[in-house]
Amino acid sequence: MLLRPQEIEQTPLRTVWEVGVPFEAHAYAHLKDEVRGVLSLVKNLLVDGVPSQDIVLVARDDAGYGPTVLEVAREYGVSVQALYQVSVADTRVGFWLRLLFEALTEGFPLETTARVLMHPLGPGMLDLQWARSGKVRPREAKAWKEIGADLSLLAWPDEDTRALWLERFDTLLEAHALKNKVASWPREVLALANLKEATEWLGDPAEETISREHFLWELEETLRTATSPAHPEREGENLRVREPFEGDVATRPVRVEREVGIVDLAKQGDDRFFKQGGLRSMSRFIQSSFGRDYG
Repeated sequence: MLLRPQEIEQTPLRTVWEVGVPFEAHAYAHLKDEVRGVLSLVKNLLVDGVPSQDIVLVARDDAGYGPTVLEVAREYGVSVQALYQVSVADTRVGFWLRLLFEALTEGFPLETTARVLMHPLGPGMLDLQWARSGKVRPREAKAWKEIGADLSLLAWPDEDTRALWLERFDTLLEAHALKNKVASWPREVLALANLKEATEWLGDPAEETISREHFLWELEETLRTATSPAHPEREGENLRVREPFEGDVATRPVRVEREVGIVDLAKQGDDRFFKQGGLRSMSRFIQSSFGRDYG
């Protein structure tokens, strides 16, 4: 059924975006300038006696802003805690394992295998081994063994049961003592623990036979989908960087106290508050919106 124009209810658009709490908006040409501007306001709040637990930094892309925020925060002497997660594939542990899987799949070519061996998480190579590898240009595990690099733990069959595949993977992690090697990197400690937990399902059903190619594909997917804290050092006890909560710009006010600071938004609002992305600094006394995308 078609309605004539005069039959359609006309709802006038609001000419002013009504907000429950006053806020200021600032635009910056560059991301780092934006972060400096926000953290300057935060530092002023702290100097004025605003408790850090009453302040929260909000970013649509917290992983994108996080490293810059932490860098500038250290420069400004502001303690910030970043709560966002990263894929295990983006950690040192994940990078090394993906490199190892690539070498295994390609038959241990010189360049890739050397990177696996000489990585901080790898077994290393002696100068003599490195010199010989340049002359011999080994390929396949047997050739590497002849120059003193034992890759026997990676001599995986074409197919096997899930239980045995998972056992091989766990043995590989233990043999390379990854737990000890990552001990000085808090992020890598958690990444390794989360990865081991995430791979447990790969062993079920235990008797199912799958190919090496399929098992490696499942490991790659697990590396990509498993997550771990990006900065588990817990630098700041209360001042944190996080993504917007669902409901931050809902039709009712959202007030979050103590755990992540204060967010108290408009009773009547829409997603324009976060539409442009960017970083926000909020407290009981100030709400600042900094919005633009950086290509």
